[in-house]
Amino acid sequence: MLIHRRTVLASALALLPACRTASAQAPYPDKPIRLIVPFAPGGNADLTGRLFAEALAKRLGQPVVVENRGGAGGAIGSEQLAKAAPDGYTLGLGSTGTYLVSPRMTGATPPYTLASFAPVALLNTSSMVIEVNAQNPIKDWAGFLGYVRANPGKLTIGHPGNGSTNHLALLRLQKALGISFNIVPYKSMGPALADLLSGQIDAAIDQIPASIGHIRSGKLLPIVVTSARRASQLPDTPTLQQSGVSEFDAATPLFLMAPAGTPDAIVSKLNAVVADAIADPALREKMAGLGAETEAVTPAALTAFLQKEDAAIAELAARTGLPTERLVASEWQASAERIERLLFENSKVELAEGIIDELVIVPDGMLWYLPFELLPVGSARAAVAGQRPPRPQAPTVESTAALSGARIDKQPDNHSELRRLHDVCRIRYCPTRSLAVLRFETP
Repeated sequence: MLIHRRTVLASALALLPACRTASAQAPYPDKPIRLIVPFAPGGNADLTGRLFAEALAKRLGQPVVVENRGGAGGAIGSEQLAKAAPDGYTLGLGSTGTYLVSPRMTGATPPYTLASFAPVALLNTSSMVIEVNAQNPIKDWAGFLGYVRANPGKLTIGHPGNGSTNHLALLRLQKALGISFNIVPYKSMGPALADLLSGQIDAAIDQIPASIGHIRSGKLLPIVVTSARRASQLPDTPTLQQSGVSEFDAATPLFLMAPAGTPDAIVSKLNAVVADAIADPALREKMAGLGAETEAVTPAALTAFLQKEDAAIAELAARTGLPTERLVASEWQASAERIERLLFENSKVELAEGIIDELVIVPDGMLWYLPFELLPVGSARAAVAGQRPPRPQAPTVESTAALSGARIDKQPDNHSELRRLHDVCRIRYCPTRSLAVLRFETP
């Protein structure tokens, strides 16, 4: 397990009497609680959040409303949590990647640090599985690795966002084996699984809870699990260690967090309620059915664990660096509604004032490259990227006409529409990596 039981200072269940006393003094909660899940619906974090929201609501006597705020590997939703009032009515969940890695990938000034939060409880720990569409000719680890070695950089594999534990596991695996994937970041595993099921990408790395239903139905084929031990829900699927990747052990812990400054009495009460939920055989059965393990951990033990992990990640970042992004606004960007932080894979984006490389239509995490001069007036969603950037040019009548009537006035909402645009406009289709997205209206 993530934190050995001997390291837990005391059973959180022992806190229940004290929590009842505190509750009598301060009637918490007396209104609904918001639970921020910093990923889109459908992934492991979302499934776990909804299970525990129901369990907490039952025990606290108030609704616990799940609010999905995906993007930037969990950084967008977690930043909202960090800025929320520390009164116990806004909570969040995430992993080590969410709280320790993602903020380090957003530039010189992180939007939050570990000190921005009050750790409340460990919810569960899930192994990850590398999986393919069952129709894929790859059927096992030998075939998977053989294809990757023979076709470096070609196998597309999805994960729920840069900085996530899934993303870091892929980077570790590439380094350990000297291989190269075509890594595709999404805002959560929901869209990634949809693309895997439809054949838009070759593979995915996911927490078992989010994928187990598709695996059991025969739609997805598990290739290998990332934990040191075989997963109880996938007993026939080997681990990476058993497949020859020595000492590889990666899992995803999910934590319940509150904003820094939340009163200790509220943190203790929430921790005790989580522990009571974990002790419920019905919830444990649901967690086991999803392939996740649970254990009760005190706030003090969880804080100590996260501080140790934070120090290790800080050392890693100082030694090797992490992918970062830095955007500089220019005049033509002035009408931008907002910039979404979606990060390059293994590279830095440094855009000089008023200089861009190309604009990109970004539908559901899939990238459509469109040169700036071909951007039609009225386009509402585009993105900037730059390695060898020329100066931007305003759209002209001729360049707009070159789109042959396939005017892009709104974000395409399905792959058939995207393919139509590709055929008509000769737009380059590149289902690879997310870029820093700029929303704007061209004049």
